[in-house]
Amino acid sequence: MATAPYLFTETRLNLDQALPDSNVNISLPRSATFPPQSPSSRQLVLRDGNSPKDEEVFARQHLAVEASIFFRRIHSNPSSILWRLLDDRKVLELQAVDLSKDKHSKNEACLTLALRFTEPIRPFGIAFAEPEDRDALHVFAMTTAGELYTINVNKDFFVQSSRSDRDAREFCKSYTPSSFSFRFPYRIVAISALELLVSMHNGSILRLDRGTGEDGSKWRETFFSEDGWNIRSILPFQSLPGVRFEGVDLDITTSAAMAASPDQKYIFSVCLNHTLRAWSVKTGRVVEQTDLLAVNHRDTHSAAAYHIAPFQKQLMQILPTKGSYYGQEYAYHVVTYSPANHQFKFWAASESGSSGPSFKDVNSHFSFIPPVDEILDTTIWALEEFHVKATDYWKQEVNIWIRVRSGNLSKLFTLSFDFVDEDGLEQAWRHQWAAVDEGSLSIERLKPLVPFPPSGDPDMEKSISEQWLQFLFSPGRFTTPTLETALLVFQRGSGQSQSRKPASSRITDTPLQTRVCDAISYMVTLRVSEYGEFMFDLYETEMSAQWHTFYALVVDLHRRRAESMSFAFDTETSLPWLVRADFLSPIRVCSGIELDVLNLGLLSAYDLRSPPLLLQKAMRRHHKREMPEELTVARLLGAARVFRSSYPLTALNHITTDIGLETLRDSALSVPERIKELNQRCRLCKQVTDDHYEAFVGSLDNLGGAEVITNELLFSVLEGLSEQVHEHGDRNDSTRFGAKSLVRGAQDTLVLGETVLLDLVALVVFLDQELEPQELSEEFDAPTIFMELLMRLRDYQALSWLCSNIRQDPKGRVMTLMESIFIGDFKNILFPRGPLSDNLTHWIRVWTLGNQIASQYDITTSYLFSNLLQHGDIDLAEDFLPHLNPDPWVHYLRGRFYLLRGDFPMAAAELKSGSYMLAAIGRFNIEDRDLIPLLQPIERDHFSDGLPRYFTHVLSLFDKQKQHAYVVEFANLGLQAIKSAQHGEDISEEDENMATDFRSRLFSACIQLQNWQEAYTTLLSYTNVPLRNAALTSFVKALISAGQMPLLLSLPWMSLADDVENVLSSLAFKYANIEDTEKHAKLLYSWRTMRGDFRGAAMTMWELLQRLKASPSADLHSESILTNWLILVNLLSCVAEEEAWLLAESGISSQYSSGDVFGGSAATNVTHSKKGGAPRRRIVTLADVRKEYQEELDRAQALAKGRFSFMDSGGEVDMDLA
Repeated sequence: MATAPYLFTETRLNLDQALPDSNVNISLPRSATFPPQSPSSRQLVLRDGNSPKDEEVFARQHLAVEASIFFRRIHSNPSSILWRLLDDRKVLELQAVDLSKDKHSKNEACLTLALRFTEPIRPFGIAFAEPEDRDALHVFAMTTAGELYTINVNKDFFVQSSRSDRDAREFCKSYTPSSFSFRFPYRIVAISALELLVSMHNGSILRLDRGTGEDGSKWRETFFSEDGWNIRSILPFQSLPGVRFEGVDLDITTSAAMAASPDQKYIFSVCLNHTLRAWSVKTGRVVEQTDLLAVNHRDTHSAAAYHIAPFQKQLMQILPTKGSYYGQEYAYHVVTYSPANHQFKFWAASESGSSGPSFKDVNSHFSFIPPVDEILDTTIWALEEFHVKATDYWKQEVNIWIRVRSGNLSKLFTLSFDFVDEDGLEQAWRHQWAAVDEGSLSIERLKPLVPFPPSGDPDMEKSISEQWLQFLFSPGRFTTPTLETALLVFQRGSGQSQSRKPASSRITDTPLQTRVCDAISYMVTLRVSEYGEFMFDLYETEMSAQWHTFYALVVDLHRRRAESMSFAFDTETSLPWLVRADFLSPIRVCSGIELDVLNLGLLSAYDLRSPPLLLQKAMRRHHKREMPEELTVARLLGAARVFRSSYPLTALNHITTDIGLETLRDSALSVPERIKELNQRCRLCKQVTDDHYEAFVGSLDNLGGAEVITNELLFSVLEGLSEQVHEHGDRNDSTRFGAKSLVRGAQDTLVLGETVLLDLVALVVFLDQELEPQELSEEFDAPTIFMELLMRLRDYQALSWLCSNIRQDPKGRVMTLMESIFIGDFKNILFPRGPLSDNLTHWIRVWTLGNQIASQYDITTSYLFSNLLQHGDIDLAEDFLPHLNPDPWVHYLRGRFYLLRGDFPMAAAELKSGSYMLAAIGRFNIEDRDLIPLLQPIERDHFSDGLPRYFTHVLSLFDKQKQHAYVVEFANLGLQAIKSAQHGEDISEEDENMATDFRSRLFSACIQLQNWQEAYTTLLSYTNVPLRNAALTSFVKALISAGQMPLLLSLPWMSLADDVENVLSSLAFKYANIEDTEKHAKLLYSWRTMRGDFRGAAMTMWELLQRLKASPSADLHSESILTNWLILVNLLSCVAEEEAWLLAESGISSQYSSGDVFGGSAATNVTHSKKGGAPRRRIVTLADVRKEYQEELDRAQALAKGRFSFMDSGGEVDMDLA
């Protein structure tokens, strides 16, 4: 029975926008007679294609009804143009899908053009060509209104939206062929940018051509007809019975496929009556025809004749390959396909004089029929498309690709065979077909993917909603429009009307994840049992049911998106493409590990010496091992897969989680103890049922028993989980679709690798803990292989994390961290020369696994963490913390992380943890670890240069955050480090400067913290006098501002007492506000009094009284004023009689000008010199003070009795004599 191993796999790519505002919508005019359109209706930049929409709108906007890829050959960048028909065939979407570009290319074609027609485009009514004289793309479209559009799309349209921002009539021309009024077009083919072929319903072919420089508003029409013109061929209702298609009866001679010969002399067509025809371009007549199966004796017009279905997509391909048979040369070949019995024919064509080309049925004795019946185990199938690649004279193997459909199943197969080896044709066509795996985004492959949420498992660490969100919003898995539409349908189906549904789900700015969660939660209520306890288990179960309902809607949309549309093959790069309704899949060769895993079932069906030959060749090419050994490796993978997958889903998730956590655990246990502890924690052995064990034993028997499993065999598996870099080749830059391919391929590679490693870890633990030593091989060392598996799994998990989390770049494009951080490495990858289907796999694996994470795990993970910190991705950095192994640099990075998060105690602890190694001279090289770089050049100088320098840097970090307590801590640590480094020697100038800096920062921080005692201690330690004086002033001011005057007076200032007094003196009378003046003057008075300077204190009080008397706001007769006079009297009484005097300034109060209650102005108390100069001084004795004090008492008593004295401006005023 024929089989088809999986040798290729899809790399499914979503067709979402490259950038915000990257979709350009261009409305096209209907005909040349219409007036020019306004710019506003001509072009629209679609900003948001993710708004909620129902299924119908979703299908019109995102699901193509027809699509394929056109490959440009004359110009490149872009060379591959994806086209899709959307919105009931009224919108033609174009976008470049190249995977790479020349490294010298500056601009990338990243815009998506949406050409909107006024009428739908006919089925098979679209064609493309590339002009030779300009870097552009010509689009030809036939609408149902009978118009032929010619659209000249310049390359710049894909690069800059402004290029297409002009009147569409300049690059879009429409023409209505006169023949369309009485004939119906069926299919259109572009022979070149200047020549088109249109298949008409009556069997004729319309040739349309134009001259160079003509814009497509006019075409010359030429008919190719077998019988010439007659009324029966014009009117469809007068024609012979035909085939119904789109409301028209097609004549059975209608051409369903057309192509020009390489020499442009003939037009080949395949008609619905199962015949191959050759038309002369010169005469427009059929010059040769034959049945597709070379059965030329049957009547093609009879009712019993086989007629090809009009919707058959492809029937013919012209091969410009030469051939020679029996001494005759053939210039090219025509490959035809007959749907009658699914048979291919290879026709050699050559010029045979004036009669036209002659056909030779090459290898006519052999039936080129793909064994799809046996491969798919069905008798009902149809071949939709094919592609044949061959060389002149069949010197190399012929390669054929076929896309077949059986019901809803669409599969892609390929075969390579030697065309001239007649003996090997039978073997090749029956047993050497290879299949293409649908990839990890197929519905069948989604459920086993980790993590897939189980149904109602209340014991998981994450809630059921968190698990579903992680699954549904995994980057690249489901598109935002898919989830938006599913959410809208779910809300409608569950009765969540606009007025009733959760508020967050009615706000478009609310994140989609939040709206989905709210919609799900809206359907479930947390119930209370009859005992008054919350029923969390029931709640989780009901939540899970709602999530599964929502997921069913997502799956339905996802399945419709995956509908196969077409197959395309790039002959320049040998890259096959599969175009789906809303996916694009470049087809790549399977890697070695993918070959093993995807073909496990097939390999298990054969003995150790006779697997399929095609699979053997592929496995040898990847692994370069002997076949028995390679088959043993594959079956080991199968046994491990059977063992782990046989656990119940809940247990499987627990096992997967526990093994994953084990890779990140820094355990003090020995390796055997870790294995035992992991087994107990996962309950690996206890949860094995009898059926489970029997299935596992059966897989082991197929392998050869448990004694076959050795460390060497297991290390052979691990070889397939790495990739060697090629040392030769070219370098290119990645495009956006190239980056998508890399990320999607990386995700698939990592998911598969993680699955294999988890299988092997579970298997190794079970074998070590459950089986007896005599049942195992002596070369099976569980601890060794266990640690190697854990380390490899740790690497894969770190990379998987990068592929599972996203960030937004400055341009607004959302991308995975893997792409954001490592896409720049793509240009450094060497591209081996060969088919792009092979190279794509190599690129993916080198880009994913070739970053040396296994050999430099600590450096790589710290680099990643630094990148997250640099970009401010705090939440992502916190999530990545478990992947870091603690070392001095990691401690520093953690400290920086906690600083950003605002957890300053943890930041201080981490920054201190690695301080000794980071500061040690010659033991740490910052250049080797700070690869981003995270640090500025000036900051790097603080590492590997002693603890004081390091603490200076750390202190600055906290200082920027205004965390003064930690500034104090690290300043003290810095001072201690300087002191410890002296070893009794004199301090160096550099250390003295650092110590001064530490003291300054310490002092400032203490002031901010109002830590007065430590600030005072720090002040006393200053050695720099100017700095000390400045600090002293700041300290005194801070104490006064904080109301700490008693502390100021009580501190033992010692040698700084005079400096303090100077500061207080400078502050006492500098303020214009009398309240501030009184406060500072009394502080100075207190200071001098405490130090026995009674005359100085008296002088302060005298000056204060003078200012109070001169102040307009002071109450000169208040009790506090009298008290001040009494204090002044007492102060002068405390000194010897001969010293009880003051030298007073009489002009102090001149700055105040206000009236006195007893009349007169305070300013009149000022005694001036005779010349009107500076105020004079006078001696004030104790008697003078007592006199003035008595006068104040008298005034106060008079006021108390209600007696007031007034004086006019001319009266005398008592004045103090200077």
